[in-house]
Amino acid sequence: MNSAYGLISLVNTYGLDIKSLINGFIKYNNGSGDEVVIKSIGLQNQTLNAFDCYLIGKLTFENNETSKAMIWLTEAITKIDDKTTDETIAEIFKYLSSCEQEIGNSSEAQRYLRISMAIKPDIESVKQQS
Repeated sequence: MNSAYGLISLVNTYGLDIKSLINGFIKYNNGSGDEVVIKSIGLQNQTLNAFDCYLIGKLTFENNETSKAMIWLTEAITKIDDKTTDETIAEIFKYLSSCEQEIGNSSEAQRYLRISMAIKPDIESVKQQS
């Protein structure tokens, strides 16, 4: 959990590109406006998985950074694989629903909530939000 908070802090402090970071690259604009991309040496093919993105998205949302949370959670959807639990998938959609509600898009919020409930109808956090 501490590493997730650290990553959020780095993104906020240095304006790192979230999508690039998820895929193992550090991308930012330097002081002169040039875009800089760094690939971690020795960490080839190291990317974040759906759960990593969900956890960081959840913490970002709880830190009142809705637009950044939406990026993390949307990317979490793209990272879903056979190792991702139904609970995690349902939670991803639940938090996306909360993000959409936060920005005033209630129809999209309801759509994400229905998806979450369809995946895991017995998950307590989804029941509480509906």
